[in-house]
Amino acid sequence: MLHELAIATGKRIVFYCAFGERSAMAVEAAQDAGLTSACHIEGGIDAWKKANGPVFR
Repeated sequence: MLHELAIATGKRIVFYCAFGERSAMAVEAAQDAGLTSACHIEGGIDAWKKANGPVFR
């Protein structure tokens, strides 16, 4: 389903989790399933916040 979404929208699928380990596994599974545009935030949302990335709630 994610592959169809990526193709239909022309967008990249970005996975994230708290520290980047689970999102890295999700990217690997997605890429194994043929979703080559999948990526993740290295270091997770924790690293994103430390780098002053914007977070909206």
